Amino acid sequence: MSGRQKGGAPPRRKLKVLMLHGFFQNATTFQQKTGGFRKILKSHCEFTFVAAPHVVERATPQEREELDPRCWYSSKGDDYFTTKTYHGVEESLAHVKKVLDEEGPFDGIVGFSQGGVFLTMLAAYANTSPSPFPPSKYAAPTEAASTSSFPTPVPSAPLSSSSSSSPPPPTTTTSSSQSLPQSTSPHPFPFFVIVASAFSPTASGWDDFSERISPDLYSLHIWGAADDLVVPSLSRELSERFPGERVTALEHEGGHYIPTKALSKATYREFINKMRDLA
Repeated sequence: MSGRQKGGAPPRRKLKVLMLHGFFQNATTFQQKTGGFRKILKSHCEFTFVAAPHVVERATPQEREELDPRCWYSSKGDDYFTTKTYHGVEESLAHVKKVLDEEGPFDGIVGFSQGGVFLTMLAAYANTSPSPFPPSKYAAPTEAASTSSFPTPVPSAPLSSSSSSSPPPPTTTTSSSQSLPQSTSPHPFPFFVIVASAFSPTASGWDDFSERISPDLYSLHIWGAADDLVVPSLSRELSERFPGERVTALEHEGGHYIPTKALSKATYREFINKMRDLA
């Protein structure tokens, strides 16, 4: 056997996908919760899980010891869906960029709940000028968005290997004044994202995020019609702020989770097969 597909075309490779967990989760728990999702796509993708750099401050000592709850940012004392203050985003941007730099190239990123909100900010940050990532082969020859007022990312604590489920050492949610070195990543930013049970970021400095996300970015948005944590209208509104021609939307009948029923399976496979054709 030559290992080539019918017609002489080379076999399609698996896509490399980075997984960003939700609030109060970590790399290990998200890996466990997405077992069904990963099983559906196991012949199409390989997954890397990374833990957020921040420990949830409101967690009790027992919860910290037993659950190691993590977050990409915190919003102390404010309405979670309207607050203008996110603490720790800059460290998280640097944290994930380090994974993308050192373990890439990645084809796609999945973000669930708070991980999806953070992924939206990451995608906007990736397309600011000067861009921290080199041009993608999937991009049209257009300029990146103009220089933004987004916060400058700062380094987080040293990472353990993100391909293992072990989270990095705890860090605080207080932003450092140290700037991220102005070096370009050795790899382009992933060309697709999957955003599940998320909503538009509301923090100051991120109001125009939708204008900064690359029009070349493919996205699949997932939300539950019965989600009582992030109501469907918020997730739908977020999907409408991504580049329209490359958006796929999936509303399922359930709640705050990534579904695995028949309709969802078909949507995942159709979307991922399209991404594999592009890769």
